Amino acid sequence: MKRDNLMQSIRPLIPEISEKDGIKPLEYFQNHSLRPILKQQNDLLLLLFLDFAKSRKGVFFQMKELAQKEYIASIIQKDLNFRNILLGTIIGFFSSREASYYFENKSAINKRIYNLLIQRLQSQLDLLQEGKTE
Repeated sequence: MKRDNLMQSIRPLIPEISEKDGIKPLEYFQNHSLRPILKQQNDLLLLLFLDFAKSRKGVFFQMKELAQKEYIASIIQKDLNFRNILLGTIIGFFSSREASYYFENKSAINKRIYNLLIQRLQSQLDLLQEGKTE
C-alpha cells in the first residue's frame, strides 16, 4: 500500500503528544492521525475559511474577536456544505487502516474533527484577519 506509506510519511510530527498507559483508541486516533493531518492541512483550512467568509459579504472581518470565534463555531456546526468540504480535506489524508477505523466510529470522530477545526481556526484569528486583503 504505497499510498498509505506516503500519507504517513508526509505528516508533521507533533512532539508534545505523549503516550500514556491506557489511552483510549479514539484519543490515540485523535492524537496520531487527526492532529497531524490538521497541522499538515492548516494553510488550506485557513484558505477555505477565508474564501467562505469572503463569499458571505465579508461580515466576519467586521466582527469583534469574540463574535468571530462564535461565528467560526456556528458555521462549522451549522453549514453542512462547508463542514463537508472541511471534513473531506481531512479524510482524504487517511490511510486505508485509518479510513476503516473512521467508518466504524464516524460519529465520534466527526465530533472530534469539528472541535479540532473550531479550535484551530479560532486560535489563528490574526492570520484570518491578515488574509482578508490577499
